[in-house]
Parts: sequence; C-alpha cells; structure tokens
Amino acid sequence: MIYFRFLLVLVFIGLTLLKAQASSSEKKEGAKMVQGRFVNGGKSPHTRKDAPNVIDEIERLVNRSWVDDNPLDPIDIKLKSVMPDLSFLKSNRSQVTFTWLGHSSCLVQMGGQTFLTDPHLTERASPVSFIGPKRLFPSPISLKNLPRIDVVIISHSHYDHLDLPTLKSLSNQTGGSPLFLVPLKLKTWMQNQGIPRTEELDWWQSFVHEGQNYTLVPAHHWSSRVIWDRNKTLWGGWVVQSQNFKFYYTGDTGYSDIFPQIASLGPFDLSAIAIGSYEPRWFMKIHHVNPEEAVRIHEEIGSKLSVGVHWGTFKLSSEDLNQPPRDLKEALIKRQIDKKEFVTLPPGQTLRFPLRTPTD
Repeated sequence: MIYFRFLLVLVFIGLTLLKAQASSSEKKEGAKMVQGRFVNGGKSPHTRKDAPNVIDEIERLVNRSWVDDNPLDPIDIKLKSVMPDLSFLKSNRSQVTFTWLGHSSCLVQMGGQTFLTDPHLTERASPVSFIGPKRLFPSPISLKNLPRIDVVIISHSHYDHLDLPTLKSLSNQTGGSPLFLVPLKLKTWMQNQGIPRTEELDWWQSFVHEGQNYTLVPAHHWSSRVIWDRNKTLWGGWVVQSQNFKFYYTGDTGYSDIFPQIASLGPFDLSAIAIGSYEPRWFMKIHHVNPEEAVRIHEEIGSKLSVGVHWGTFKLSSEDLNQPPRDLKEALIKRQIDKKEFVTLPPGQTLRFPLRTPTD
C-alpha cells in the first residue's frame, strides 16, 4: 500500500511537471501574422478607441519622418556627452561594460564580444538626410572611432532604430562585417541593402555566436518604414547571455503582460529599458511605456540594474527632453525602489562591471 501511494505521488508530480512545461511552451509561442502582418502578443491594459487609424497614420508621419527639426521648448536642455575611454574599450575583451551612445544605441561588451543595440550614429532619424528629426548631440563615439563590433542587434524597422547609413558603415568596418541579428522578415531587406551577414529570428528564438546566446523576445510595438509596409516585419527586444552575465534590452515597447515571461530568461544583471517618447499619453501609451511603467518592467523582470534609454536624443514626442529622468525619479520614489537600481547616464559614460566566475 505504501509503495502504491508512493507511485501515485510520483505520477502526480510527473503530470504536474508536464502540464507546467506544456503551459510554459504555450506561453512562449513565436509571433503570429494576420493577413500578412505581424500582431502583438500578450495583453495590454491600454486601448486607443478615441484615435482613428487615419489620425494615427497622419500623426506618425508628422512626428516620425517628414517634419523638419522640431522646435525645442525653453525648458529643453540638450545633453552634454562625456568622453569615453576609447583605448580601454578598443582593447577590452574580458570586462563587462555598458556605454550609452544616445537614444537606444548602446555599446555593450560581455563574453569577450562587443555588440551594439539599434545603432544610430548619424544626424537624422529619417528616410532622407535633409529633413526629419535631427540628432541633438553628436554620438560620443563616432563611427570611425568605434571599437571593432562583433554583433549588431536590431529591435525593429523604425528610422530611429534601423539607421541604414550607420549599418552600412558598420558592415564595412576594417576586418570584416559584424553579424547583424534582426527580427523576422528583415533579413531580405538587409541583404538588399548590401548587408549580407544577417540572421533573422522569431520571438523566443536564439542564435549562438561564438558561445554567446542572443534571444529575440517579444515587445508590444509595431514596425514600418513606409506607409504600406506597416507590421510586415517583426519587432522585439533582446536578451544576451554569456557564461557569467545576462543583459536585456527592451527595444520600443508598450506595457503588457509579456514581461513575467521574459523574466524566465533572467535574472538580469543589466537591462536597458526605454523611458522616453511617451507623451501625449493618449497617443503613445499603446506602444511606448512611460517611466512609471518602465519601473514596473524593471521589477517584473528582476533586473539588478537598469539604465533608461530612448530619451534626450531626438525630439520625437511632446514631453520635454529632460522630463523622462525626472519622471523616472518620481516613479522610483513612489514604488520605494532605490534610485541606484534604475539610473540614467550622460551620453558616453561607461559602466564597468566587476569580473566574476559563472558560479558567483
């Protein structure tokens, strides 16, 4: 009788584990398409019933692509860069570092590799060079002064994240092109632009490059470079994992229930979380978190340290340039989180992380 009960317990445990595994597998499905266009997964607390699609499209064009330099409000103060230690960054192959280059462009060194997130180092976030949102300060590291880049990760196709002049320059770097990792349906576009060393991934799909794991994870956003290609390419964030460090980059995202799933790949030593381009709220809330929601993401993914990105570089929305850090500070106080856990940096500042063994 005792053995029978023991056997029943083992069967119950086995069934429970199988059910949990199946449930986890169901939750981590790849991206879906409806009528040839990708759709967001997960559930968002926000809706935009008061914004017709036509108005959405017109405002997108005005804000993102076709207007000339957006005038700055008197309260706006342009950010001042600090000079990175280029000799160290170019020679470093062992210490983990993070350098913010402005907007969502981050230079990260970990696992003996140097990679960039959404590198945009040119003057405008626009399809043309003479009009459109203009960069308000030069990149603290110019294209010609970058250390050798091993990998470039792209979150989506918007002009402030997928900058073709920067990508072409990187593909022609001395010593050969970096590996470009992009979401689904962007590989062909990249190759058509003369950037052949490209691999594309679905949500939750991973690519291992020289022992370091790169995983595309969901984001609640959208994609487009022209009016007629809306959502025909995928979008997402990235998790990069070496033997002794885990990094998460949100890309552009609205708040939804996807972040506890992403937390399963953590805990993260460092996260780069978007905190800007959130006003007017009625328009931006679907696809751009505000600083309070960014802090919730920081909590939900179990990030040890987060850095606010996607702010202060291009005038893409109606909040003033320096509002995101102020709102972030208030959100940290409200949620009783140490301000040292979620920070903003001046462009060019490098964070260095202590070396440790995989078991630390």
